[in-house]
Amino acid sequence: MSSLERRASMKPAKADIEQTRLACLAEYGPALEPWLAPGETLRAVVSARVDTGIREPPRKLRPKIKTSKLRTTLGCLFITFSIGSMVAEAVTAAILGIPTLFMDKPWRGGWKSQAGEFLVAAFRLNHDYPALLIAATDRRLLVTSRPGRFSKPHAAVIAEYTPGQLRNRPKPPPERRKSRADVAFPDASWITFFADKPEQADLLRRILA
Repeated sequence: MSSLERRASMKPAKADIEQTRLACLAEYGPALEPWLAPGETLRAVVSARVDTGIREPPRKLRPKIKTSKLRTTLGCLFITFSIGSMVAEAVTAAILGIPTLFMDKPWRGGWKSQAGEFLVAAFRLNHDYPALLIAATDRRLLVTSRPGRFSKPHAAVIAEYTPGQLRNRPKPPPERRKSRADVAFPDASWITFFADKPEQADLLRRILA
């Protein structure tokens, strides 16, 4: 079987994508209702995070935030865990002879690009690898924070785009990373997102197609 035939056989069925779309609307739709204009219809929504390989914006681009001792301690533990994970991935890649840690860049464009501006806005709302909702309506594409289980029930808007502004990156993600979707901005900068489930990544790619 050729690589083209293999890719075709792995494409999700329309019925699976529609089932995922309806489930996501039921789960995340209520959090987005306050941001919909009168008469605006929510068509699809996906829950995703930016790639954990993306580091926080430079300090000069970040607003000053007062943090509690508990949050600071948890943040240090999270950083330690992340570094440990990166080291483990690097060791595994070296053993396998596949330097995946350095091959797959999580974004491109720099902090002054449209992708960089998006990341600054996203990290401003959530310091620890922002969890997002990417929603398509009949009028626009809306990106918001994802409300936590114990936080306020509504999302906060990060950015919005007219239909067609955001697209799939021309180079598709590796087949082995089924939950990954690379989002391209009008200036050709791009960001890697990881959906909560592979089915949601399929839906996100369909939204951006």
